Amino acid sequence: MLKENDLIRPMIPADIEAVMRIENATNPTPWSEKIMRDCLNVGFKCFSLVVDGAVMGYAIYVLSLYQCHLLNLRLDPALQGKGYGSDFLRFCLKETLKAGVGWMVLEVRPSNPAGIALYTKFGFTQIAVKEKYYDDGDGRFEDALIYGLWIKEDKL
Repeated sequence: MLKENDLIRPMIPADIEAVMRIENATNPTPWSEKIMRDCLNVGFKCFSLVVDGAVMGYAIYVLSLYQCHLLNLRLDPALQGKGYGSDFLRFCLKETLKAGVGWMVLEVRPSNPAGIALYTKFGFTQIAVKEKYYDDGDGRFEDALIYGLWIKEDKL
């Protein structure tokens, strides 16, 4: 749970080293540093979670006229299960509403029960499955569960 000195702020290029550390520690098929920098450079919404002065989480999403696509929300393993994910997702949902967009969609692995629990806690519902979406790079694939949410201010 966010404490008094913790903050969520726009990601800056200097955050990429910490973002990559978190990405590599939490993603079986991590994004590359180039992808992270490209997300920042093309204007995706990129935010860093700063705890005790260190980047300990990040979120990346894309806004279009009608939809927000949450591409990545990750926390350092040391923060997982402590309420930071809820605070960070709530922030992203509020920012999406401020931008005038009321629908968020995301993909999550079936093997990620903590992610599924977080999203369902906020009212996301499964709307589809993308078969063999995640490529684990060794000939194994995992489906993606597609979740969606109509964001309501009074539920945040």
